[in-house]
Amino acid sequence: MKKAFGVLAAATLIAIGCITADLTVNAHVIVEIRHMEAGLSESIPGKIETTEGAIRSTPPILSERIEKPYQDAAFGILERRLQINELLENGVLGEANDGFVIIRGAASGDAQKLADAENRDRASLYAKISTKAGADSAFVGRLYAFERLKAAKSGLWIQIPERGELYDEFAGTRTKSRLGRNGGPGAWFKSF
Repeated sequence: MKKAFGVLAAATLIAIGCITADLTVNAHVIVEIRHMEAGLSESIPGKIETTEGAIRSTPPILSERIEKPYQDAAFGILERRLQINELLENGVLGEANDGFVIIRGAASGDAQKLADAENRDRASLYAKISTKAGADSAFVGRLYAFERLKAAKSGLWIQIPERGELYDEFAGTRTKSRLGRNGGPGAWFKSF
């Protein structure tokens, strides 16, 4: 009886420790994502016109809030920000639940190249954050996608998380209530 109680107590402590460790990793990853995004937001420079007449970001002086390992990928994301946002707003791209952008509508070869470059840089950032946080990079991508879902402005195509912890959190939101049965795991919706 004492042995069974001891095993049960040990299993409970291990489970509590695992849950605590998991929550700590989640919190750490969210802090890293928000820290990185805050640094990116503060680093957005003015705009210049190129010789082709297109408006693009000037090369940014990255904020000290973005650590050195993130800077190359962050620079690429900043360089494309205006173009990616335009493609998102026009419904050509959507924010998938794995943290990457995907082509959703008729797209030119240039749009595909932009999406591919954006996804490469995001993958690099997720890998760096996961190393620092001690988490899987795929998990970091899913968490980033969920943060983007919560902050999405109206009119963007967003994919709902797959069944699991993030979907459970989403299920309790007003957005899910408004979507009803259309808000199932992995479904796409236009943010409102």
